[in-house]
Amino acid sequence: MALGPSGIDDAVAALRDGMRLAQDDAEPVAVLGLALALDRRGDVDEARVLLADRVRGDPRAALATGRAKELLAVARSEGTALAAVALEVTDVAGARAAWQEYLSSAPDGPWAGGVRARLVALGVKRSAGRRSR
Repeated sequence: MALGPSGIDDAVAALRDGMRLAQDDAEPVAVLGLALALDRRGDVDEARVLLADRVRGDPRAALATGRAKELLAVARSEGTALAAVALEVTDVAGARAAWQEYLSSAPDGPWAGGVRARLVALGVKRSAGRRSR
């Protein structure tokens, strides 16, 4: 998924398997990862249903466990994106902060344009340096 749109279908398939097989602290990471992948693929409604059905409480707590950190070590910036996508429905301010953190860690990444659009939709003004007419 971190490679961009070209890898998203493979990511969705792998994360579906990962969610099915995950145990203990790995399960919330797999659920959040699948929700993010589905969202990035454009399957927003499916991602929202998955989050509503499987995520309880603050997703940042699930991502703070030792096992979650171990799993996310290969793609550290994705952890904030996992939290952000889940927080959008329960904590808009938290989602904005997480998306901004993600964008600061991957400003030129393959998902940066989509994150900027999300931030605008969530009420974050465009950054300084842009001229207004």
